[in-house]
Amino acid sequence: MNIGSVLVFQIAATALENSCLAVLTGALLCEGWLIREHSPWGLAVRTRMAGIARASAVGTLAASFPVLWAAAATMSDSTLAGTLPMLQPVLSSTHIGHVWLLGAAMLLAFIVIRRFGDADASIPRAAMWLALTVFIVSRSDASHAAGAGDFTLAVAVDSAHLLLISIWAGIVMVAAWGALRTDLQRIAPDIPARDAFAAALFATALSRTASYALIGIVTTGIYNAWRGLGNVANLTNTAYGEVLTIKLFLVMIAIGLGAINRFRVLPQIVGGSRLKQDHDESAALRRFVRILTTESLVLLVAIIAAAVLSCVAPAVSA
Repeated sequence: MNIGSVLVFQIAATALENSCLAVLTGALLCEGWLIREHSPWGLAVRTRMAGIARASAVGTLAASFPVLWAAAATMSDSTLAGTLPMLQPVLSSTHIGHVWLLGAAMLLAFIVIRRFGDADASIPRAAMWLALTVFIVSRSDASHAAGAGDFTLAVAVDSAHLLLISIWAGIVMVAAWGALRTDLQRIAPDIPARDAFAAALFATALSRTASYALIGIVTTGIYNAWRGLGNVANLTNTAYGEVLTIKLFLVMIAIGLGAINRFRVLPQIVGGSRLKQDHDESAALRRFVRILTTESLVLLVAIIAAAVLSCVAPAVSA
């Protein structure tokens, strides 16, 4: 297997890990919104979110192994097969290995707390968020951001960017493919208005949280782009700049889709839920989910672009 194949493997593994991380973050956040929601809809969605959180935590941990393997192959300029005997020394004697062990320990702690703790209690939930946050910091500390050291502004900003993008992409994904789609057929005139109102409140929380996260994503993204590019000309004459341009284009599309949902479709859902369940409100919710689904697919491609970006040298070092 040649070095080009190692790069493809590294990109695929990173994209898988980041996708699982986004779903995990989104499911944990959405589950938290519904802790005090006891309608049939709310209880059904909480159960689904809990299952998604468990599965995505295991998926993130599993995906971190090939990420480490590919990083070791890249550092040693070797094939994947040739790198296998070196994994133990990488774990025990390199910075990337130590950071990976810390991240893996945090994910294991998350899984244990998730399995044996009370997910509704404040202390276990805080512990899960702490473990997830430390894992995210460990990911940034093994990236280009850590070139100048562990405890730097670059690592802090990159960690915040990864957390915020995981929140935005994660809540969109789990809502589009899990929460709102799961019981969409029940949002009809023959169900209690309370369930439909719960769905409307969920959609409102989703849109509001995505908007707040977006502010931080733009701020941290500008800093990361400036740090990685060096100058505007590198947007077009380096591989890093070209991939960054594609990522920015995808993010702009996702922002546009989110804006349509927040400012045009969401008011129809909330307004209809406060009064009565009718055909127009049901159609508005279906339209909200369709746009949300499209947004989730765009964000998934953006996550893949971000994985490519993390695996190529920044323009300033090219």
